[in-house]
Amino acid sequence: MPMRSMSVIAIAACLIAYGMSVGSVAQEPVPLATSAAEARAADVKAERARILEEAARRGGFDAWKLSLEPYRTELRVVLKDMNSRPETRIRDFNGHLMHAFDISYVLADSFLKNGRAGSTDAPVKQFSLVVDFYEQLKRRGIDLIFIPVPVTTEMIPDVLASHAPEPGKSNAPQRSEYLLALLDAGVEVIDLYPGLYREQERNGDTLCLLDDTHWNQLGIKESARQIAERLSRYDFVSRASGTEKRYHTQIIQAERRGDLARGLPEAELAKYPPRLYTLEQVTDEQGVPYEDDEESPILIAGDSFTYLFADNHAGISAHIAKEIGMPVARMSSPRGGPSVPRTLARQGKDYIDKRRVVVWIMASRYLLNSRADDWQTATLP
Repeated sequence: MPMRSMSVIAIAACLIAYGMSVGSVAQEPVPLATSAAEARAADVKAERARILEEAARRGGFDAWKLSLEPYRTELRVVLKDMNSRPETRIRDFNGHLMHAFDISYVLADSFLKNGRAGSTDAPVKQFSLVVDFYEQLKRRGIDLIFIPVPVTTEMIPDVLASHAPEPGKSNAPQRSEYLLALLDAGVEVIDLYPGLYREQERNGDTLCLLDDTHWNQLGIKESARQIAERLSRYDFVSRASGTEKRYHTQIIQAERRGDLARGLPEAELAKYPPRLYTLEQVTDEQGVPYEDDEESPILIAGDSFTYLFADNHAGISAHIAKEIGMPVARMSSPRGGPSVPRTLARQGKDYIDKRRVVVWIMASRYLLNSRADDWQTATLP
């Protein structure tokens, strides 16, 4: 379906711009906001300035990628070995299960142009889809916050190869480059990586599950904090946050076998039994577990990152609600990251019109996904 608001020329300009290096960046003061719209503009400006500053500190995106070449050379050998195993593309790295696709993701040169053989237009297509979805929502007075979650291979790069990047230096500059292009197209994004990495260092432990592709409870809580910080600009959130604390947490335990463990051959499955996790279940003042509210003006939408531990009332939507003091709506589906626009369109006009902001959360690995049926535009009713 053709783009309606952003021209092909404008999109091409964004894509071409990020094939070039980034020079020095002058930090401009971010003005104080007096409305949600002004606060959103300030948030977009601040996120853009941070990414530009990081790229400039690394000598630009091209130099940043080049500095990772010794590490990437090791990863290519690892990936070749993983892909040669016919029984599974999952491997144990010092107690962490990882999938070959997440290593391919780290090795991608760009998400703004062809990154895989046989996928000549897929990355450009998914960039256009995100922009189109943002513009459709904008015309209806609904904000979009787009959040591609860093994958395990980004968060703990040192377990994959010996030439790991220095602490705090992402091994996936192509994701930052992609986020910058979206920001320049007007799309608000949250780069969770810096905050997640700081929290990981502070805790001295990973924020990822050991046998799974998802974040753990600490990762959920830190991500909820960052998202809540953005949502605090809305008057309906500030009013809720200004009242007496609405939600609390209680410690529970839940057993789960990770998705990567479940994907192993039967002969290896016994090595990875279900794990017992300690979770922080969100409750109301009476101790009743949190439930999402389909009438909320805030919609959390996405893939399995949005429903992990939701049945335990300890997932991302529950912890966002705890942080902002009001319930949110949730629209989740397995592998449903790229299909959020289509899934939302199917909900109908009345469902969409209840919203003031859509928070689109999905695994960053989908930025490399070349399957045409994953990235399809949709016209909202």
